[in-house]
Amino acid sequence: MSVLRLIRVRENMGLESTTGVTMSPRPAGEADKVGNRYESAWTVQHLLYVLQGGAESITVEDVGERAEGAEFTLRRAGAIEVHQVKRQQGNANAWTVASLRAKGIWAAAARHAEAGRHFHFVSTIPARPVQELSDRVRRSGSPAEFLEHWLSDDLRAPFDELASANVFGSVETAWKTLRLLWVEWYDEQNLARTNAALAGLLLQGAPGELAAAGLGDLVVQNLGVRLDSAAIAARLDAYGLRRAITRPEDRLGARVRALTAGWIDGIGRQLVRPFIPRTEANELVELLSGSDRLFLVTGPAGVGRVRRCMRWRRTWASRRSASGWTVSTLSLRRVGSGSSWISGTHR
Repeated sequence: MSVLRLIRVRENMGLESTTGVTMSPRPAGEADKVGNRYESAWTVQHLLYVLQGGAESITVEDVGERAEGAEFTLRRAGAIEVHQVKRQQGNANAWTVASLRAKGIWAAAARHAEAGRHFHFVSTIPARPVQELSDRVRRSGSPAEFLEHWLSDDLRAPFDELASANVFGSVETAWKTLRLLWVEWYDEQNLARTNAALAGLLLQGAPGELAAAGLGDLVVQNLGVRLDSAAIAARLDAYGLRRAITRPEDRLGARVRALTAGWIDGIGRQLVRPFIPRTEANELVELLSGSDRLFLVTGPAGVGRVRRCMRWRRTWASRRSASGWTVSTLSLRRVGSGSSWISGTHR
């Protein structure tokens, strides 16, 4: 996909700006569009988490009862999460137990919790008492323990409302549901910036902001499809995107290999070819194999330490390459005043 097409995708998603403050949309159509934009940003962030390896897969608009009261299903660390997103509640600055009930959140949470799924409610405005209750419930061992040791006076009224017939119907059901309930709130602009940063880190082919917009379109084109990292990567080409090397171990390994190759290229021209086999090299490899001890090999200038290191490295690498080990040579030098063993001279 060209940059121009990505820009158009972004405009169609209502993502033309990521600056300024979070707006309060007018009712009806505008509120729906802005709410959809926030929902899309939250979904794209978790698509990026799948690419990053932080989750196994995501299914937007899942099938069957998993889709009821949820925007998407996320599988992570052996658990199943469902996410419900409500940008805000009119001009209110917080959610209450009653306002969440009016939106059907408690019915959805109870249904998913009964099935053993974690229920995440996400918004731009907080639901502080509910978040605190769910956190305390998770730290308690039973409903009785929660009531005796964790339920403070300031949280009694909202919990009693949750345990009433209007919501969960009992203390036990309220306690079980709250254990699997996660309440989160995020500023919309920060969410967009985070998505742009993650997309810029994980993907190549377009700036992070446009890459995130492309992922939003990818989501729309694959509703109901379970997308793991491989499935997402296979669909990136349609947007002119590709995965970047992002894992720290990948970047470090590539850097180590590049430095080692440069060192070998520079020092190798000084060595006699072919290499002369040395029994000491084999003995050192045997000594190091399977050991977690540190060995220091020293010697005065001019005795051929570099050549011996090259021989040892070649012997070690030949034995370890099949197992995927990275073998590198380190050169430790004194910096500053005093002696330096660079080229075997004193300074």
